[in-house]
Amino acid sequence: MEAPQPLRKKEDIVRVLRQGRRLHAPLFRLHMRAQKSSAVRVAIVVGVAVSKKAVVRNRIRRRTREAFLRATAGHKGAFDAVILPNAQTEHAPFSELVSAFKKVLSS
Repeated sequence: MEAPQPLRKKEDIVRVLRQGRRLHAPLFRLHMRAQKSSAVRVAIVVGVAVSKKAVVRNRIRRRTREAFLRATAGHKGAFDAVILPNAQTEHAPFSELVSAFKKVLSS
């Protein structure tokens, strides 16, 4: 699978949050919605409630994106995903984050 495309439009993100399948893990919430195109599109939403510092929010976003990419390597199918990490994601070991994505995606 190639790298996921960004999911940027607000209406697309809202559609996934409202109509998508909800999957929960201790480190994040994942909302997924199947689509007809061949691309995987992902949005990672890290709000100020997670951390007031932009540097921390950006680090969480980068770690989450990379973990999602590693967990979905070889995954077939096209879908839109919105990932909502929580504050514990910052300090969690990277391997734990990847395994959490694999576990949630396999369910």
